[in-house]
Amino acid sequence: PAYFGRASLPLVLPCDVRHQSLHFQSAVKLHVSRANPGAANVAVELQREQPSIEWCDAAPLDAGTTHFLLYLNSQTFMDDKGQLAAEVAQALAAGTPFCLVHENDAEAGGVPFSTFFDQTPAHLITSGIFSSLAVAWHSGQYRAVSLRLALASLGAQLERKNRIDCVVQCMSR
Repeated sequence: PAYFGRASLPLVLPCDVRHQSLHFQSAVKLHVSRANPGAANVAVELQREQPSIEWCDAAPLDAGTTHFLLYLNSQTFMDDKGQLAAEVAQALAAGTPFCLVHENDAEAGGVPFSTFFDQTPAHLITSGIFSSLAVAWHSGQYRAVSLRLALASLGAQLERKNRIDCVVQCMSR
């Protein structure tokens, strides 16, 4: 009776990543290159979802940087000065982990992932820039999942209570 007259109901699945509380065990500070169009917008969204995230867009890489955010879109590595490539090379040499975010919305500059093997300087590919799994960055109703996956790639984990609840729910099926 509580749902009488409603045309549809939201579907909620147990342990749905969109509804889980995440936390970081240690501080996260992203390096966001000014030469990476759109990366600052991604950093703002991540910070909105998890306010403890800090980010900096000043070059060179800050000593406190824990991750390098690389936003992959149609403009990535297309600057004529090579600034992004130089910052990525510096991060690779320093052993800084990467958070790769692959734009999938064509209206926002999304292109097939294979495009990046043509756009990216060869020395960065051979140095392992794509050894990290890229998070598919979707818009609309799928953005919440993209955000959560990006946070997980930065080290976010389910709170202990949520992990236990998910295990119990999954085992009771």
